[in-house]
Amino acid sequence: MICSQALHIFFLHFLILPDQSLSLPRRDSDILSTGRGTGDDSKDAHIHSASWGGATNSYTGQARNFDNFMFKNDDFLILVAAGNSGRDGLNSVGTPATAKNILSVGAHNSVKSASGGLGPTYVADFSSRGPTADGRMKPDILAPGKFLVSAGADPENPGSCDDGSLTDKPFRSGSSPGLLSLAGTSMATPATSGSAALIRQYLVEGWHQEGTKGSGQSVQPSGALVKAILMNGAQFMEGVDDGGFTGNPSPVEQYDTNQGFGRVSLMDSVFIANKTRVQIAFFEDAVEDGGEHTYNVTIDKSGGCSYPELRATLVWTEPGSQSGCKFCLINDLDLTVTKVDGNGMVMETYYPNGKNGRDTTNNAERAIVGNTKDGDQFVVTVSGTNLESDRQKYAVVMSGCFGGSAVSSAGGNAFEDDDSNDRRKFILIGVGAGVAAILVFIFCICCCKRRK
Repeated sequence: MICSQALHIFFLHFLILPDQSLSLPRRDSDILSTGRGTGDDSKDAHIHSASWGGATNSYTGQARNFDNFMFKNDDFLILVAAGNSGRDGLNSVGTPATAKNILSVGAHNSVKSASGGLGPTYVADFSSRGPTADGRMKPDILAPGKFLVSAGADPENPGSCDDGSLTDKPFRSGSSPGLLSLAGTSMATPATSGSAALIRQYLVEGWHQEGTKGSGQSVQPSGALVKAILMNGAQFMEGVDDGGFTGNPSPVEQYDTNQGFGRVSLMDSVFIANKTRVQIAFFEDAVEDGGEHTYNVTIDKSGGCSYPELRATLVWTEPGSQSGCKFCLINDLDLTVTKVDGNGMVMETYYPNGKNGRDTTNNAERAIVGNTKDGDQFVVTVSGTNLESDRQKYAVVMSGCFGGSAVSSAGGNAFEDDDSNDRRKFILIGVGAGVAAILVFIFCICCCKRRK
């Protein structure tokens, strides 16, 4: 987990039964309320990381409980591991990662391997796939999960860390005493929770206005806003790791069941002057049934920003649905981005989540406009299309060039420099050529013996 100064962390202990299942508290609220109600909001838990779950792909009573807890505590964000059943194919994400309001986290590879493994722009082969049984997009987002190195615990002494002497325990290495390396969405989820904590700190400390601490007003964000910022900056993957050394990676599509919105990228999520690539703007409001809120956006690259896209992401936290629901969305909001000319005439309309029209299934929507030019004008619209309640709160985030000083690139990084697939092809060609040479050599020997 990414940590910052003065971070408060609360832990829960679950009992592991002989069959390796977990014994959970009877009430989900007992799990989720841990660390809250301290009397000091700055010390209360606002983010919950759950690296556990079941195999049921439908919307369960537990998913409903998680959704209701977030709805009643809108400053709270729950992140849940999508699961490690990706090799089973579609619909392998399991409860409570099937909940609506939570952030369901899948895994991608961590680093490229000299032995021919695929790098960090590829979905991990084990990462569970969506959609949910009622057709919603899951996982929502991806983070590194194969492999992550962390401090090792002493299994014989609960609450104690490995002092470096437990090299005989599983996943330990004599070359890195006290550390262990593991793979799974259980690793990706706390990594994403750390990113969520940094975003919350970013907002509370008022970095958002000019990209420096205190340049803007302190914001006490909703869980929906933190979630929206993470999802808005997420970047699409190159493919899915096939889990083997040979063969090509499987293809991915934008917003598909493998990757959702893509991998976490704080570089593309927040504005830090002269450090990151985008500026952001955000709003929290409530729209009435049949109502409409509009936000005017003008692309301004005068400050040196050269980011090519305008992104807009809408997230709302709504009440839990009935367990087993076939259509689980209760309040249907819609996001559109419209490009207009100087007279306000519509030139083009962009819809969210890779669709050619409204998204009637998910409560997180993102629209991306590419190749924006200085002076381009857009209208971002949030509509209360079909609500069961009178009003629905929401958070909307926009990113792009809005006049601030941003960098076009922060230098090379593991994602932009990921040439692992090309290297793997080169290795495979080399191996294949070597095998072919050996076979030719054997064939020649056999021929010579026959002639004799």
